[in-house]
Amino acid sequence: GQTIAVSKITNSKENIRIGKDRYTLKDYQFSQSTIADENAAITYYAGSWDGRKTYDFNRDKGEVLISITGEIVGQNHNWGGAETQTVKYFLDFNGDVEVDKKIWEKSEWSASMEVTTSVNRTKELAYVSNEPAWISFRGGYLKTEQKESIMKYEYNLPRFDSFGLPTRSRKSGEGIEKLVTVPINERLPIPDIKDINGHWAQSDIERLLSLKVLNPGGSIFGPGVNMTRGEFAGAIVKTCEMMGETTGVKDTGEPLFRDVPRGHKYFDYIQLVGSKGIMSGTDLGYFSPNSPLTRGQALTIIIRSLGLEGLAPNPPFSTHFADDSEIPLWAKPAIFAASEIGLVTGDSLGRALPNRVMTKAEAAAFLNRFITFLQHDIKQEYVDRILNY
Repeated sequence: GQTIAVSKITNSKENIRIGKDRYTLKDYQFSQSTIADENAAITYYAGSWDGRKTYDFNRDKGEVLISITGEIVGQNHNWGGAETQTVKYFLDFNGDVEVDKKIWEKSEWSASMEVTTSVNRTKELAYVSNEPAWISFRGGYLKTEQKESIMKYEYNLPRFDSFGLPTRSRKSGEGIEKLVTVPINERLPIPDIKDINGHWAQSDIERLLSLKVLNPGGSIFGPGVNMTRGEFAGAIVKTCEMMGETTGVKDTGEPLFRDVPRGHKYFDYIQLVGSKGIMSGTDLGYFSPNSPLTRGQALTIIIRSLGLEGLAPNPPFSTHFADDSEIPLWAKPAIFAASEIGLVTGDSLGRALPNRVMTKAEAAAFLNRFITFLQHDIKQEYVDRILNY
């Protein structure tokens, strides 16, 4: 799932005229390389570049050297994305400046600038109520997508006298600029479910029903019924909007599991999560789509879809949970990582409860926590921490 790209610039022409001064580009070297790692739920990427531009000043009267270094890091997913670039500029001048007609003086000075830019995109979900009493629905969810751009800069520049020569004093400063786009709005369908009014997970369930992540196929949801592995496979694919990738599986792929043949309700979803390694079988060649989902399985699925298993240390290791000894070995790396990023904190007794079966209501709350992580939590790593914003 990794893609590496390399870009180079070795030949370019450029002429700049500022007043009576002319700058002619005589050498330009630039090299950039990026790597992107595509996971089921998210793609991460990072890159580095270096450049150098050398200008001739007024036909061999001097030289301007500009050095550029940069770093880029970002992530992109269904619920948003963030990209942060940090670019450092170093400028050096060495040459003769005409201070009067036919009178030249030696001048040498340097300048530096650093610019950090961040662009993040986020999809938000908000419940909008309706005031009229005579209406067929009380309210519904509004999905908005918005972009925010932030630029943080600092500079250290020379000051010049009336002859264009640098003085002893310098000019330095810093600042932040911000631009937010107008949100793009989309009203979501309103579910008609009879058995969730007043339930502790009502808002979580309604959000996922509006997004069509969960689909009970009728007016009864069954919040206290166990979530099955097949249902969760479908929910995670829809949450991450991976359905476009099932076309090839549907047309040519052979069934990955003996108990999930073609025509099975969750065939496409299970084929996809199985081929991507998000979910494994319960036994050799079997998926057990009707078996109940455990908390340990759910956390493992989420962490695998994020590609963050590497946050766990090399085994053997222990988590901080009170029931660490009850965590299956296959689930321990994911539960450790989920704890690190705040997806699981433990119950009042400090237990992770990895073997406890999840109800549909608990699964809805868990998936909404996952969506919130993609919307907001991960952005802090790519925007707020780098910008100190």
